[in-house]
Amino acid sequence: PDFMQIQDMLSEAATGTFFGFERCTIKEFGYFHRQKLIENWLKVGSDGLDEGTEGIDKQIKQIDKTIATLLGKDVLPHHPFTILSLLQLLDSKETAGTANGAYGYLYEMLLKQALATVNAKEVDEKITYISGIGYAMFKKKRPELNGEEMRAEHDAYCDKYEMVRDFSKMMDDLLRAEVLVEEGDVYRFKYPYELYYSAAKYFQIHAASLRSELFSISDHIYGERNANVLIFYVYLTKDDSLIGHVIENAKRIFGDQKECDMEADVEFMNLLTSATPPPLELEVGDPGARRDEFNKMRDEAKDRNEPLDLEDNEVTYDDKLQILTKILIAIKTLQILGQILRNFTASLEGPLKFDITKECYSLGLRTITAILSCCQNDIPALRRYFGSLISERTGITDSKKLASRTEEVIVWMGTASATGMVRRVSYAAGHVDLTRIYRRVLESDERLSVRIIDAAIRLDHFQHPPEDELDGLSRRVRKNGFAFTVIRELVGDYIYFYGRHFPVMQRLGAQWGIAVTAPNL
Repeated sequence: PDFMQIQDMLSEAATGTFFGFERCTIKEFGYFHRQKLIENWLKVGSDGLDEGTEGIDKQIKQIDKTIATLLGKDVLPHHPFTILSLLQLLDSKETAGTANGAYGYLYEMLLKQALATVNAKEVDEKITYISGIGYAMFKKKRPELNGEEMRAEHDAYCDKYEMVRDFSKMMDDLLRAEVLVEEGDVYRFKYPYELYYSAAKYFQIHAASLRSELFSISDHIYGERNANVLIFYVYLTKDDSLIGHVIENAKRIFGDQKECDMEADVEFMNLLTSATPPPLELEVGDPGARRDEFNKMRDEAKDRNEPLDLEDNEVTYDDKLQILTKILIAIKTLQILGQILRNFTASLEGPLKFDITKECYSLGLRTITAILSCCQNDIPALRRYFGSLISERTGITDSKKLASRTEEVIVWMGTASATGMVRRVSYAAGHVDLTRIYRRVLESDERLSVRIIDAAIRLDHFQHPPEDELDGLSRRVRKNGFAFTVIRELVGDYIYFYGRHFPVMQRLGAQWGIAVTAPNL
């Protein structure tokens, strides 16, 4: 495979063909360069690609979502060669029949390709061999083993499978395949995905005897190590009972909160300000250029700010945890449920897909309620804090103007939080192959909040906007400024980043108070 050949070329640069050349380090790609690479890949691979269609825009978005999921947080390096290798696998005949390329299958293909560069006949044996190494690292809670520990895992493999294998040769094969790297007397996997996959493979092989440990891991999936091993195990096994356990754990998160209905539950926000949401003005142009600009901003923000995360793999959800920790746990759980759902769109049975999708909706709406409850319970304190801040920054001293501006900020916080969580649910649970599941969810629950999530999914993942559904929502939220603002943000994003047909954009704009104008008019 090209990716592995490039790695070989780089490793031999000091003595081989490239001796004497200056070596440069290629930086990892962010949002902008990754999406541009995907766009150019599609152009090269599709004759007569019509770039000016919403379908192509959504195709780029869907592939980027799959690639981003595969790359993960330090699961694979975000280098262009890695991304190209994944794109090549997604287009290959071997993955053509798998849903989304089936994440687990793609990881397995990468690993098997690396091992095959040394000896194609021993790939399956090597997979079993490194599974013990991965499990040992996982149990020791560190990503490396020293020489003595590695020898012990080698002996354990030979004893269990009654094989005679030379330790030095096995290590040499894995080092030449660049699955392992050696630093002094310490061995580690070259890429984190190889560790997660190998540990998960060990759990798959020994599932019967390690069942209780698997369920314990599923109770502590809020750090990257446990979460990745669990998700890799589910990729490999599609273990329905373990998936069910993850769903039950998700139901405990903000289990004391009701699901926000976006009507009565946000009335206190609507009472804070009587002002009608001000109209928006959008000058439409090339949506591809808009997305490029936005992705550059995301990359700059990522460089400036470290993301909040839960590094403690042993944290267990508890109602007594701080609200921010509980929100992070909710987001992490939502991501995991979404990855399971999207990986098995074509192979999970309908009832289980429905349960996962419903819980994604429910968890997102309970989280919104929890955030809004914090605002509602601390309105006086928020008024004092933001009032002081606004007065200091703007010089406003008139008490009525200051109170009005302060309450606008509080309402903005609420709508921004709700909109952000709706987007997260859409990202997690959104996929075009789940149309029938979404219909079932709507048939089972007619609340406004559920219909808002459904509209967000259709705006984000389907080729055409749900105009009829949005028209009905616009009439329903006419006197609900909070819900109106949330939906308008979603519609505005669609127009700005994906809208290409001006009459459609004008109709949507008319529904949602968005003045849509063509450039230079």
